[in-house]
Amino acid sequence: MSEELDLTKCLRTLEFITVLFVNHSYEALIAFTSKSTLSAKELSQEVDDWKYPFILPPDVTVDNLVDGQIRKVEKGERSLWLIDMYLWTKEEGKSDLMFSLVLRSSSTILYEVEIDNLHVL
Repeated sequence: MSEELDLTKCLRTLEFITVLFVNHSYEALIAFTSKSTLSAKELSQEVDDWKYPFILPPDVTVDNLVDGQIRKVEKGERSLWLIDMYLWTKEEGKSDLMFSLVLRSSSTILYEVEIDNLHVL
């Protein structure tokens, strides 16, 4: 069954991920995800190595959080969406460091999330 992306639910999910990340709640972020290619320790090391501290974006909008298009993929009976998500710093605004995420349909108020990668543009 094909499902359309609920943009409000998507932005709520991306904001939740961003809040956990900015607050250095890496264990909680990994626990929230259904799958991650990174551990909490690896996320912490990436942040420690970054030149500026991360902040929440000025507004939770697609333009502020999503790099490019949200790509939909049909996989079995569930829909999923591929998203490259911006991270923000006070100094840079949109940072060169970003998450590659997979959002999966779910019956909760947030999408199920898989962290595919944390990378530099």
